[in-house]
Amino acid sequence: MGSEEAVGSSPTGSTSYSRTARGAFSEVMVMTKLMSLGASVWTPAFGHDHSFDLIAHFDGCLSRVQVKTANDSNGRLLRFNGNHFLENRSSALTSADCDVIVAYHRATDTAYVVRPVGKFAYQLRRTPPKNGQVIGIMYEHDFRLTSLDQIRPV
Repeated sequence: MGSEEAVGSSPTGSTSYSRTARGAFSEVMVMTKLMSLGASVWTPAFGHDHSFDLIAHFDGCLSRVQVKTANDSNGRLLRFNGNHFLENRSSALTSADCDVIVAYHRATDTAYVVRPVGKFAYQLRRTPPKNGQVIGIMYEHDFRLTSLDQIRPV
């Protein structure tokens, strides 16, 4: 492979790239963040037909982690999906599938942790809702990955 191919193949070299490349980039960044917090990280050797992308090991604990890519929505929200595709069908992730969902937001180099509760989509608010709603609001600052305790299985 020539150097010109290597430059164009990296998601960091361009603002638009394939969904597969975006997902792979998010996985690498989440692995890096987990390792910097002290976890060992393993990925499946073959296939993508698992309900989790990686396993984090720390303090004698194994955590199944599904990685997603978070996207901006109107500058007020971060959105990411909570589903996975197995056997050509989509289903919402639950605690039977993985211990946590970690969503990586490239623009801010931030990872967010949520527990899978069977939702097809999650949104984290950056600003309060204009209608003053407080019940059921998930603020992004409450879900930032800062500790391995956040990914510990319950």
